[in-house]
Amino acid sequence: MKCFQEEIGIYNPLFAVKKLIVWGVRLLLRLLVYFSEGGWPRIISLNIPCTARKNDHA
Repeated sequence: MKCFQEEIGIYNPLFAVKKLIVWGVRLLLRLLVYFSEGGWPRIISLNIPCTARKNDHA
């Protein structure tokens, strides 16, 4: 199973500004978690898309 962080696409200049703001907020949250919990979180997002594959070893 693999999980990914949801990313914002850039469709116009306003989306580019939104992406920069989201990037900054996620960095701040990662730093807060790092200094309070001692670990660096890989995913900080409301939506976490995942993919899974079934093993066919029978």
